Amino acid sequence: YDAFPNAVLEGMAFKKPVVVTDVGAMPEMIDIDGGQPCGLCIEPADTTALYSALKLLCEEPSTWVTMGRRGRDRVERHYQADTIVNQLKTLWLEVKPPLS
Repeated sequence: YDAFPNAVLEGMAFKKPVVVTDVGAMPEMIDIDGGQPCGLCIEPADTTALYSALKLLCEEPSTWVTMGRRGRDRVERHYQADTIVNQLKTLWLEVKPPLS
């Protein structure tokens, strides 16, 4: 039920490809629509799609390694604590300017 799970980022940080469901920010987290996806995205509750995704990763080690490397790079570029804090700070200041 978590739309932005830390477990996805943790897997990516350990250079593991992730399989996520098409819920919340998860497709964006793994860059599913970009040119460098670091995992696979399936529909929620689709056990056949989950099986197929896991089978593909197990049968194609080069895909596993490539997606894992991309995931680590993505975490380092987009999800470091200082990056997130700066993004939140910018957003908060847009919503409510600082008190004078």
